[in-house]
Amino acid sequence: MTEPKKHAREEGYTPDWSNVARPRGLGILIGIVALGLLPAAYLAYEKASPSLARTEEQRAALATVEGRLAIWHEFGGPMIHNRIATFARASAEHPWIITHQIQRDDGGPPEVWGIDTEELPSSISRLEGSKVIVELPAPRLLGRTHVPVPDGRKLPTYGPDDRVGDADERLEQLALWFLEKLPTALARDIEGASLEIRVDG
Repeated sequence: MTEPKKHAREEGYTPDWSNVARPRGLGILIGIVALGLLPAAYLAYEKASPSLARTEEQRAALATVEGRLAIWHEFGGPMIHNRIATFARASAEHPWIITHQIQRDDGGPPEVWGIDTEELPSSISRLEGSKVIVELPAPRLLGRTHVPVPDGRKLPTYGPDDRVGDADERLEQLALWFLEKLPTALARDIEGASLEIRVDG
């Protein structure tokens, strides 16, 4: 006699996930890694095939740090913007990079400080000699609200009488954290090149 099927609310029920589509997390991860490799891959392609340069000026650019950096920045610049504007924000509802919050003594929601990524220009990086400069606005009061902090991120919280830490420095640290290994990869791929975060304080 065939045992009757158990339902979800019955004790001992084990759902059958065999026919359920799994999240495409691996595909997303592969996509992110591929984006991270684009600048280096394109630079290596150009260096390996100098004959593809259409002019003497382009060929000469590959022989200098600044020239190779300009090629790298064609792909690296948009990727920097994407990581800061998309991956660093707290949520879609709160597209902010939050540096800290201050709990006032009036019993209301905390003050949330940071930057609004939707206010960033389309390009937040530029070249300065052998450096890639990432320019961000100074943290400001974004509002008073409770914002869930994703991914276990630590959010400095201060009381009304506490000495608030350096918000500009905190923003620099957060930006570098979200850029992950990009600064290290840049220095490895182009000797003498570096990436710097500057906050307009």
